[in-house]
Amino acid sequence: MALNTMSKDKLEALDAVKKSRTALSSLPAEFRDDKDVVLAALKKNGRAIQFASEILRQDRKIVLAAVEQNGRALTHVPKCFVADRRIVLAAVRNYGVALKCAHEMLKKDKEIVLTAVQQNGLALQYASTKLKNDKDVVLAAVKQDTHSLKYASIELQNDKEVILAAVKRNGWALEYASRELRNDKGVVLGAVQQSGMALYYASKQMRNNKLIIAEAIKQNPLALRYVGAETFIEYCMRND
Repeated sequence: MALNTMSKDKLEALDAVKKSRTALSSLPAEFRDDKDVVLAALKKNGRAIQFASEILRQDRKIVLAAVEQNGRALTHVPKCFVADRRIVLAAVRNYGVALKCAHEMLKKDKEIVLTAVQQNGLALQYASTKLKNDKDVVLAAVKQDTHSLKYASIELQNDKEVILAAVKRNGWALEYASRELRNDKGVVLGAVQQSGMALYYASKQMRNNKLIIAEAIKQNPLALRYVGAETFIEYCMRND
């Protein structure tokens, strides 16, 4: 509609939603059912879709505009759209955790899950069991947020490549490694070189390993508190 043919009220409504993220919520029903006004509101705040009329909330173009602006808007759309691949993909591109709202079928979609974890590694928790065991997906998640390792499959928590990728970014990620890898010299060394305090999660054998101890204390002298009892006494006597 040309500006010169718009009513004064509509022009004011458009001006309001362009200035305020929440303006749509207080507009009269006629404007919450006006496509121009709602689209203008969504450019400012995708989550404003919750204030649009029921009819417009069923409009795919409107829903797509909302999630492209803010993936969190996926929590406010009708259920039929959480199974819409294009809409879910658009949502997780800017808010990975929107994967939580997706239809179970789409949580099995590798492209969608990869896109989600690349935006927010913690979105891994909402992936299908199969994709939590997919090395590409888990490595992408760990690269974005090492705490995502918590949600990886048991098999991948026992994968040396995955664990090394995590602990070299954040030594504390050793917490999520398998018992076997917390007793692996290469893995533990990588962890304590990044954060000496990660020694806390190492096996008893590794906490008594002289090279591991030296590297941990070098990175953070406070790591001494996690050294094995026998080695601690020996270390103290040697440095007395």
